[in-house]
Formats: sequence, C-alpha cells, structure tokens
Amino acid sequence: MTTRDKVFWKFGVVSEAAQNLEIELGTMLITHRYREAGLLELEDPKKETEIQNDIKRMTLGTLLRHLRPLENFDENLDQLLRNANDSRIRLFHYFHLEHNFRHNSVEGRTVMLRDLEEIHEVLVKAHDDVTLHHYGEDNEKLIAEHG
Repeated sequence: MTTRDKVFWKFGVVSEAAQNLEIELGTMLITHRYREAGLLELEDPKKETEIQNDIKRMTLGTLLRHLRPLENFDENLDQLLRNANDSRIRLFHYFHLEHNFRHNSVEGRTVMLRDLEEIHEVLVKAHDDVTLHHYGEDNEKLIAEHG
C-alpha cells in the first residue's frame, strides 16, 4: 500500500537528486570562474567567496545558461539537462498542484509515487551523465575509488 509517508519520503529523495545535480553543475562553474580569475594559481579568499556566493544563488536553469558556452555538452546531454531542468521546475513548483487531492487515496498516491520515480530517473541520469562528462568517469567508479 502506498502511504502518504512513502510519497513524501520519495519527494525528499527526488529533491536530493535535484540538489545533487545543481551542486555538480555549480562545481563545474566554480572551476571555470576560478580559472578565469587566476584562482587556481593564487589564493584570494575574498574573490573565492564572492564567486561561490554568486553561484550558490543560481537556479539549475541559470547554471545551465552560464555553463553552455563554457562546456562542450553534446546534443544528447544538453537535451537531458533541459529535461532535468523542466523536471526540477515541475517538482518544486507544480507537483503538488498537479496532483492536488491524489494524496487522499491509495490509487492517487500510487500515481504520485510513479510520477516521482520518473522525475527521479531523469535527475539521476542527468547527474550521472554530467559526472561522466566532467570527470571522464562514471559516478559509480568515482564512489568506489574515493568514497
């Protein structure tokens, strides 16, 4: 039986996946900004903090807009990132609105859970593909090697 707790738990798991993707893209953008500012060679804590604070305020869509000119995302990855951004927007701004009263029945909660699973798949795939693009290794290999 699909409970409200299970739906809300899955919502949290999917939210984490969205944040993980944002963190990975933010890290990519920080690397570019540090390189542009010469911070890979010289330390400047004030400038580093300024760059980090600027990037922390960016949404997934804004991160993508800044990264596209800097990264060589192939067509498939770029489309996956567009889908992930759309999924993230839908999750945080429209998910409960779209499902409205479904949380009141087992059947409705099952529909909600299935929807969350689909969103989760998109976000995890995007994160895995970004990791592969950025590091040249898949996420599982990085975790196995570095914990």
